[in-house]
Amino acid sequence: MDNLSYLNQIAPQAKPTLKSPSGFFDAKILKLIILAVAVILIFIVAAVISSSAGQKEKTLSETLLLRTNNLSSVITTYSKDLKSSSLRASTTQLSTMLESSKTSLTTYFSSKNITTSSASKETKTSEEDKKVELETSLREAKLSGRLDREFARLMALQLNLLLSLSSELSNKTTSAELKTIINTSTQNISPFADKFDEYSM
Repeated sequence: MDNLSYLNQIAPQAKPTLKSPSGFFDAKILKLIILAVAVILIFIVAAVISSSAGQKEKTLSETLLLRTNNLSSVITTYSKDLKSSSLRASTTQLSTMLESSKTSLTTYFSSKNITTSSASKETKTSEEDKKVELETSLREAKLSGRLDREFARLMALQLNLLLSLSSELSNKTTSAELKTIINTSTQNISPFADKFDEYSM
């Protein structure tokens, strides 16, 4: 045996190095972290969307309640000054329907802690401004002797706006009870929108 062979035989054999699994585990942990972050983000986005939808429904509810009350009040104020007996009769019928709708809405919304007094300041101000604008137009029409036609025109407009608002809320809410109230109110009020529109022509 030559010297080289002898030295190779007595030299400590290098042990085969095991491949560290740390790279595999690092990649797996990274994937889990990314997945967890993605799930958290999905929950956050869903919560934000849900909260936004809930706030939108609340605002629509406040608006519908205030607008129904305000419109009913304006009609009561000016209906007695109408000259046409048929227009007065239609207005009296409409007033009854609005009062019924107002009662149903007030009862339902009260159970959800939504009232005219608890409505947001922004919603109250916006609806009050609309009421003042309507009253101003009717007052001027009364002074100029054209209340009947202007009243009919404005009522047709206001009722269509009310119906549109009701439809928007109905599409937003998940409450079967509220949908039923709105559907009943819509069926009762819709004919008057057409009737007033025809009268104003």
